[in-house]
Parts: sequence; structure tokens; C-alpha cells
Amino acid sequence: GLVTLEDLLEEIVGEIDDETDKAEIEVHQIGEDTYIVQGTMNLNDFNDYFDVELESDDVDTIAGYYLTGVGMIPTTEKLSYELVSQNK
Repeated sequence: GLVTLEDLLEEIVGEIDDETDKAEIEVHQIGEDTYIVQGTMNLNDFNDYFDVELESDDVDTIAGYYLTGVGMIPTTEKLSYELVSQNK
């Protein structure tokens, strides 16, 4: 078969995601107003998906945004995060 530059690089550094790779589903709706969101979801994508305007100059992901506000990584116990209000 054909060996591409991407194939060679992936052998050295591991899997490389690009525009041709199937994207992982970042949001799973598990209830009427309840979602599971991947922490690696880009903050702009989160804003577009949920029609909100969360902003941060310091972080790029929803996990980074959450940690900036909460200041800790949650334990394995079930925790909920609720958007109480939104400033537009």
C-alpha cells in the first residue's frame, strides 16, 4: 500500500487527529435539560452548541473554564453543574 507522511509521523508521535478523522461526540443528552459534555470541548463550540456566551482569555476548553471558576478537579462522586444565569 501507500505510506503517507502522516502515517510515518503517527508511528513516531502517536495518533494525529485532523479534518479527515471522525470527530468524537462531545455532548451527550441524558435527560430533558441534562447533558454530559467532554471536558476537551472547545469553549467556542460549547457556546455555539448551548447558545451561551462564556468567555475566557485564559482557557480554551470547557474543562479549563470550569476549573478556573471552581478551582479543583471533581472527585469520582457524582457532581452537577448548573448554569443559573447568563449575561449577554
